[in-house]
Amino acid sequence: MSSWKNPLPGVPLIESPFFEEWLEQAGLDPETRRIAVDLRRDGYAVFDFPDASFDRLVDEVRTDVGAMIGGRLAADPKSGMRPVVFDVEFGHRIQDAWAQSAAVRSIATNARILELLRLLFGRRGWPFPSAAYRNASCAASGWPSRMSTTTTVR
Repeated sequence: MSSWKNPLPGVPLIESPFFEEWLEQAGLDPETRRIAVDLRRDGYAVFDFPDASFDRLVDEVRTDVGAMIGGRLAADPKSGMRPVVFDVEFGHRIQDAWAQSAAVRSIATNARILELLRLLFGRRGWPFPSAAYRNASCAASGWPSRMSTTTTVR
C-alpha cells in the first residue's frame, strides 16, 4: 500500500473527489479494486463472502434466528424462497442477534470484510448493533446513517 494521505480525512475514500488519485496509488489487488470502483459507482458491491464455511454459517444463522422467534419463519411472498423474520410480537427484525448467535457474530466480525471497509472508507470499521428492516420504508426517517454499510453476498 502507498503512503497516500487523504486531504479530506472526514470523507470516505470511496466518496472522495480524490478517489481516482487514491485508486492509482493504493496498490490494490484486482478484486479489491473492482469492489472499490463498484462501491463508488453504484453505492454497493457484490462479491463472494470471504469464508469457505459461509453456507454452513447461513444454515446456523437460520437455525439460531428461528429459535429466537420461536421457530416462526415465513417465506418472502415476493421471492417465495428466502425466509424472512415475520412475527406479530417481534415485527420484521431481530436486534442484536450477534450477541446470541456465534454464526451471526462470525459474519459480522469477518476480518477480511472489516479490512475491506477500513481500506475503502479510510478508517477502521467495527461491527455494531443496527436495525435491519424488511423494506426500506421502515427506515424512511433517514437512518441508517452513512456509516451503516450493507454488504451483499451470494
